Amino acid sequence: MGASTPFAKIPEVGQDGADNIVSLRNLSMSYGRMQTILHDLSLDVRRGEFLTLLGPSGSGKTTTLMLIAGFQYPSNGQILIDGKDVTALAPHRRELGVVFQSYALFPQMTVHENIAFPLKLRKLHRQEIDRRVHEALDLVHLTGLGKRRTTQLSGGQQQRVALARALVYRPKIVLMDEPLGALDRGLRDSMQREFREIHRTLGMTFVYVTHDQHEALTMSDRIAVLKDGRLVQIGPPEEIYRRPANSFVASFLGDANLLEGKITGLSDNQATVRLSGGQIVQAPLPYDASVGSSVSVLVRPDAVTLGAGSPNALRGTLQDAAFHGDHYRLQVAVEGGIKISAKIASHGILVPSIGDAIAVGFSNVDPTIVLTRI
Repeated sequence: MGASTPFAKIPEVGQDGADNIVSLRNLSMSYGRMQTILHDLSLDVRRGEFLTLLGPSGSGKTTTLMLIAGFQYPSNGQILIDGKDVTALAPHRRELGVVFQSYALFPQMTVHENIAFPLKLRKLHRQEIDRRVHEALDLVHLTGLGKRRTTQLSGGQQQRVALARALVYRPKIVLMDEPLGALDRGLRDSMQREFREIHRTLGMTFVYVTHDQHEALTMSDRIAVLKDGRLVQIGPPEEIYRRPANSFVASFLGDANLLEGKITGLSDNQATVRLSGGQIVQAPLPYDASVGSSVSVLVRPDAVTLGAGSPNALRGTLQDAAFHGDHYRLQVAVEGGIKISAKIASHGILVPSIGDAIAVGFSNVDPTIVLTRI
């Protein structure tokens, strides 16, 4: 997006000086007595941040977004926006922008008319409406397409119209429910960059729902990981990727080797772990633990090295080797039924044959190696 956009950047601090623009307090959501969607969820959204709600299907992420929007009401708990209790407030009085995966555009209207719709509801003058619509079209790279019907646009263009409509009346918060889910991978990557740049340009608060880990890691200032209606972990993408709170987060955020075992010794912030196959490895200790604790050692595939001289070397048999251009993906079976996935740079490497003996290892100080409670 060009830096010359006339959209004014949203102030970084509210009138009350608060850093949090949305606060969810002990939210629960149930349908009858049998189905509970959210369990006592508390979460703060910082002003101006790009927060992603990430989780598998049924984790409660879309329900949380709908509660913030006011399209659903919680069974218990409180929703604050800019310090005001909006728990029972109607959606249109919350002044939030919303973008859906289905776009929710009016097919009988032109692009201009779709984007102008929320401004007409607010009874702005026609000249002001036209000016803001043109600004929004420029912002989302649809300059000159205002007279087209939305049915004449590609999926990516329709998503840009939906985003422009959510931004045109300049809400403080924009909610997005898997807006890129219907697009192909190449277009999704492009739109991710555009969403991120629009966020930086305008300084609005974005709350984004996705089940796509790549989207979450690429776009977010912080990620809130949900599972079974509960908040499991929240933090910056790198922190969650490198220091997951538990085995679920470790495996959900990218490829992971989770080597189960028990701690047999502790020294100098290092843990000695006996794996299920009897092998002894060492890894940094990110939390207080005791000898005898059952743990999983997380090793990302790109942290695995080849050769018997590697730290924490494990001997095994090569089961599979797939060439991916700049790297190989190797699958290695080691003693005790342990399988390790390795991502090895392809330049200058001689890959053994399938069935050959092979040694793999990982550093005991690498920051991507962590211990997580089972």
